[in-house]
Amino acid sequence: MLDPSFLKESGMKWTLRILWAMAGLFWFVWFGFEDRGIQMVVVVAVGFALPLGFQVFTVWQTSTDSMQATWMLRSVLSGGIAGILVSPIAIVLVLIKVSLHQHEVPDFSQMDLQNLLQRIPFWLLTGLLFGAAGGVWGWHQKSSQ
Repeated sequence: MLDPSFLKESGMKWTLRILWAMAGLFWFVWFGFEDRGIQMVVVVAVGFALPLGFQVFTVWQTSTDSMQATWMLRSVLSGGIAGILVSPIAIVLVLIKVSLHQHEVPDFSQMDLQNLLQRIPFWLLTGLLFGAAGGVWGWHQKSSQ
């Protein structure tokens, strides 16, 4: 059985704080640049989705059920949630930047937004795989203690 205190002992609280600080820093730096590329928007969106996934995982793992299958399912699902949120977060970031910068020609086109939407399955799969990897790693860490 897995003890939920593992999350407190492992420094998950500090990990979340560091991830949120990095996401805020990425957003601050990206927002100041006049960049028309989608790549940096996606990096910032991943920076926000990653701590969200960890937050969901932390909340789910504080329950009393701590079997290995439940641990893995929750880990994979929290990774999937984080992955599926990357594109919507990127779209919101793009819309905020376009609305605040107000250039004659917007930084991002409608085609850019459509491309972000088309990548949702990729990000979902990526999140599921990272969630599975994190679940295996976390379970291994707890089992070896």
